[in-house]
Amino acid sequence: MAPRTVSQEPAPIPPPPVPVEDDNNSDNPDDGVHDATFWKHKYQHLQAEVEKKKKGKQPTLVKLGRGIRRLVTITLDLEILVMSRDKHVEYVKDPSLLGDEFDRLNAEERIEKIRGWERDAQAIKQLNRFIPNFTKVITEKSPEELETFYKQLHTGATNARSDDLNRIKELVARWLNQRDPAPSPLLDEDDHDNRGIAHNVTGRLLCPIEFDWDDPEVRAKIRALDDDYDWCSSFHARAFYAKHKGDDQRLEDGFLMSSLLVKVFRAIFTSPSSAADVIDDTESDDDADPETVRPRKKARTSRNRKKKPTQRTVASILKMDGKVTPRAIAYAAVMTGERWDPTYGGFDYVGLYNYIVDFFEDLHDPLTKKRARELLLWWDEQAFPNFGEKRLSKTTASRNAMKAQRAARSEAARASAAARRGNRA
Repeated sequence: MAPRTVSQEPAPIPPPPVPVEDDNNSDNPDDGVHDATFWKHKYQHLQAEVEKKKKGKQPTLVKLGRGIRRLVTITLDLEILVMSRDKHVEYVKDPSLLGDEFDRLNAEERIEKIRGWERDAQAIKQLNRFIPNFTKVITEKSPEELETFYKQLHTGATNARSDDLNRIKELVARWLNQRDPAPSPLLDEDDHDNRGIAHNVTGRLLCPIEFDWDDPEVRAKIRALDDDYDWCSSFHARAFYAKHKGDDQRLEDGFLMSSLLVKVFRAIFTSPSSAADVIDDTESDDDADPETVRPRKKARTSRNRKKKPTQRTVASILKMDGKVTPRAIAYAAVMTGERWDPTYGGFDYVGLYNYIVDFFEDLHDPLTKKRARELLLWWDEQAFPNFGEKRLSKTTASRNAMKAQRAARSEAARASAAARRGNRA
């Protein structure tokens, strides 16, 4: 059975131009002929648009599904997401309708459940942006049709996440190996062995800013899984901070501003080659451990790389329009993990994803919202630095200025002519 596709209505035909009035031919007998010609051309244009739409390739549901993990939710099945959205709608209408949902929950768990519904309701809004008619489909289709619909979207979502994780695994190792000084031993691009907290370079990146990785005793306790130095208990990994440094008394400062995280984002949403253009903001060589590094090999330059044909980026396919979303940042952060598992190695990757989403979305005071907006603007510049060059400029102001000046000039000419006539009289 061929994959189902989601159809879209053809773009509306623009209105016809207003005909130029001709006072000398107001009773022209050819006006009827002109009207008939106009409507004939309009019909032909509409017919051509419909045929073009029929012939154009519509994305399959599997292909559309590739954006779900990247922009909507990292792990939830769509059926669960929809039910959670529905509970949010019910709770907003009347909280008492869902009283059973809070049985045996303490205050903190109750707040988290309500926030989960809100988060999932926002996810459905994101989903409607790139899957046309999603809400209509889930409302009108039969259970059997919905099962097929969800299955194909899930396939695309899972495939995209696996592709991204494998790609990022190789690229992160390559980027770290190219740093000066290079790590010793070098990271294997094809294998996760000898990575994680055991390797001095990746261990430093994974270490929360709450712990002093440079202290050998602290480092040993982290690796020994000491209860007081549980690196899995924090979402503030140095890898997410500008220059991989942070202050545990000012957790927000520099958070999610790491050049490594920007590289990962670009590799997923624009291209691996664009990620190579990101300037590395890592710590100075003075911070490096001289016993764990060795001279760096010369990196391959772009001139040595084989050029590939230009293709549409993931960002353009998903219609991001030069705007970075909180869920896209959260997705990039999760892709820095060793492999995909909701709680791999004791670390809660789903919790990390939700933490970053809530960092932007679950805000309750104006100043915090302002800082979150400013951080997203910073991300727009980092992720899509050339987007403004591709944006079509608006010409309304030019047209209005020309019309206004022409009208003023004509009015001045008429006033001057009237004044001359009055003088002659």
